[in-house]
Amino acid sequence: MKRSGNFNARCLRDRQPGPWRWRLLAAVGALLSACGVLLLLATLASLFGQVTPLGTAGSSAATSALLGLGALGALVGGIRLWRVARRHRRQHGQLSFARDLLKRQP
Repeated sequence: MKRSGNFNARCLRDRQPGPWRWRLLAAVGALLSACGVLLLLATLASLFGQVTPLGTAGSSAATSALLGLGALGALVGGIRLWRVARRHRRQHGQLSFARDLLKRQP
């Protein structure tokens, strides 16, 4: 393959702003999942008859079950948000080649 004298390797990389928003989104996702875990543990403790760490919010079984479903939703949503942000952050600095050009030809 012929090389040209005016080739610039920097043009192969996308020049976008830094991935700070993805880092912030990953931190929010991790915080949301941690809060979901703590609320889920507190809800399970109140459902099994331990000292109610939720106070009057976990007094009945129905409200504890609803809080548990909300905590589970926060946990799943936080994990999903963290994974999406992590995937976008890792793809930031890749080269802009087509996938079939990166494969080895036999």
